[in-house]
Amino acid sequence: MTQMLLILVLIAVWFLHKNSKELKQINKALDEYLANNLSYRTIIPGKSQTSRIAEKLNALIEKNQQEQEREEQQKKAYQELLTNISHDLRTPLTSIAGYTDALKRYKENSQRYLDIISLKTEEVIQLTDDLFYLTRLSSGDLILEQEQLDLNELLKQTILTFQNQLEDISVHIELPENPYYLRADIRSLRRILVNIIANSIKHGKGKENFGITLKNNTLTIWDDGKTNIDPEKIFNRGFSHNGTGLGLPIAKELAEKQEISLSLDTTLNTSFILKFPKELRIL
Repeated sequence: MTQMLLILVLIAVWFLHKNSKELKQINKALDEYLANNLSYRTIIPGKSQTSRIAEKLNALIEKNQQEQEREEQQKKAYQELLTNISHDLRTPLTSIAGYTDALKRYKENSQRYLDIISLKTEEVIQLTDDLFYLTRLSSGDLILEQEQLDLNELLKQTILTFQNQLEDISVHIELPENPYYLRADIRSLRRILVNIIANSIKHGKGKENFGITLKNNTLTIWDDGKTNIDPEKIFNRGFSHNGTGLGLPIAKELAEKQEISLSLDTTLNTSFILKFPKELRIL
């Protein structure tokens, strides 16, 4: 009996000593975690309770590390966005100031200067509109109000605003003869169209043709310019191949809020494709 009790005491001492060592390992891992050393990991072999705790602690540290990396990426993207916005605002404003001064001094070229000022003013308006939608989308308080509209008419009005930018290339418009009625938020839909067309005009290198086709609940806005755009990344916030990179992500988010599909196909031309659900169509 005494021998058995001695064995049990020895086992208990060994067990406590073993657990004490493992608890020290976990305590060390917690100290490293609190010191923001997220590369430290604790390995305790076996299937003991302390081993399971170590595994969960490692998983927690891994999750925290991923969140910090994601926050760093978002911070970097935000800083780049602010830099691009500052540049994109400063450029047209500088042009407006310069041509306004030229307009005062040289009356003979007044119409040309006024046209440039008008164009640059439109760029500033578009950027401020994008910032408005960005903040509302980010805060989640953007309210869209559906109403009946004629997409044919909205497209014609939108294209006219780009008349000067499109005058040097061939424009191909294919719209149904009859009105194309649907229910949508007209302001946000106009912003979607403006952002896509503006992107096509600005970034399609060497393009000679630009077109818009509306057929079978599908609207295609295309150009034949060369591009190496990644169709998967172009709608991500912060992705930019020249500028703020706001226009297309905002167009994508506004489209999704109305259950409208927006995608990019670069198989033949650079084609932005909007697919309207049948539920929005009014026949």
